[in-house]
Amino acid sequence: MIVWEYLAFHYMDAENNLISRWDSAPHHRHLSSFPFHLHTPQGAQEHPAITLLEVLSWIEATIEL
Repeated sequence: MIVWEYLAFHYMDAENNLISRWDSAPHHRHLSSFPFHLHTPQGAQEHPAITLLEVLSWIEATIEL
């Protein structure tokens, strides 16, 4: 069994600007999804735990191929 103490998936554009970052760092205790949350250029928001496959699916759905 794998137990994650911390996870982070960071998605940036070609100029190294944040697009999205999903993580479980324990610094947004006010969010109901604590410790899991999503960072965007607009700030941190609630988000449930996410898998790498879910992140890749999200990226695929948001980019233009």
